[in-house]
Amino acid sequence: MNNNPIEYIGDGVYVEYDGYGYWLLANHHIHPTDRVYLEPDVLKALNNFIDRIKKERLKNASKKIIL
Repeated sequence: MNNNPIEYIGDGVYVEYDGYGYWLLANHHIHPTDRVYLEPDVLKALNNFIDRIKKERLKNASKKIIL
């Protein structure tokens, strides 16, 4: 039996950490319909993408404020 921690993160997605990377499991944690593996470099790239989008949205939101 696998003792890796698995957690439901919402929208039908579970995440499992295997000690190196993360498995994203769709629709069920034991019998997923799809699986995606995120190695550390891919996870870092995803986090960088998210951070960049957040900064762009914040910058665009601040441009809309008129005093």
